[in-house]
Amino acid sequence: MGKDTYTEISEKKTSKLGYLFLIALFIFLIIIGQTVFHDIQKIPKRPKAPSYCVNSYLGNLKAVTQEPRCYFTAIDKKFKLDILVSALKPTINNIISINRDISKKSKQINTNERTIHDLLRTYDVSLQETIANEEALMDKPEIKNQIVTLRAANEKFRAQIKESTPIRDAIIKSIHDRIKELSSAYSRAKDHYNTKAAYYNFKIFLLKILFVLPVFLVFLRLYTKFKKKDSPYTIIVTSVFFASTILLLEIVLVFLYDILPKQWLERIFKILMESPVLRYVVYYGAVILVISLLGGIVYFIQKKIYDPQRVAARHLKSNKCPGCSFDLRLSESYCPNCGRQIRTECPSCNHRRYKDLASCPYCGT
Repeated sequence: MGKDTYTEISEKKTSKLGYLFLIALFIFLIIIGQTVFHDIQKIPKRPKAPSYCVNSYLGNLKAVTQEPRCYFTAIDKKFKLDILVSALKPTINNIISINRDISKKSKQINTNERTIHDLLRTYDVSLQETIANEEALMDKPEIKNQIVTLRAANEKFRAQIKESTPIRDAIIKSIHDRIKELSSAYSRAKDHYNTKAAYYNFKIFLLKILFVLPVFLVFLRLYTKFKKKDSPYTIIVTSVFFASTILLLEIVLVFLYDILPKQWLERIFKILMESPVLRYVVYYGAVILVISLLGGIVYFIQKKIYDPQRVAARHLKSNKCPGCSFDLRLSESYCPNCGRQIRTECPSCNHRRYKDLASCPYCGT
């Protein structure tokens, strides 16, 4: 039968229920942090982007069939986008009207072609029945007349489309310079918005830092202070400290994502994803990195908490054996329960000192 071990309640960090509440506290702080971040974003006035409908005037005008509905912002008016769009609107509406007519006739042509295909198949069945000397179920002249009528209609529609297309293209060409002017103004408006958006993001970053950083520094100080004393309250402070650390990392990473050149990052990521080998390297490399990072943090915490010297110091402070937690008040040099050496002779002053402690209590060596 193995030797008994003794564990004191004072040596435990907390109970299982305590850990549950600490985890709940950590999650609650993260959620509250997100709520505060959301409220902070409402403090500065968020700049409004240029009206997206301007893109309808700058895109392929040959394909526009719906009139764009624009709601102009302060930036639009600053760069006179509303005036430029209003000047183009009558001409654009004329182009849209022609596009709708062409689109309607093209759809009718497609519908007629499908009907002709079905009639030809029916006509073929009727001919086969006649050849087989069976009673014809279809009226062949009627089918033939329908096919001829539909084909004539399609020819008419194609001629009308052919007539309308050059007219539309000429109108588009006539407003080329005004479209170019609108495009230039829209580019300047977007650059102005990007500058204001960057300034807005920087203000949000500073406000979030002002909220989280003091909490982080205070609890970092408390964590270090309680850790040195091996205080039983260290674990409570740790929960708040790690929550503030996560929030601080979030702020920094989001800010870096906003200021980094996303186009280059997306292009590099796309190149990596196009190669099967590189795709698997990136995927499994990321998995290994995350596991190593999280595992390393847990290892570091465990190593610090359960460092042999720290454990021994905590036990000896309570007059317990560092190996089995047995009461050492009845022992001198060795633990009477597990046989572990407790005291040894100091090589400097020859006094009896605790083997597991860093310094001799008599000479300080």
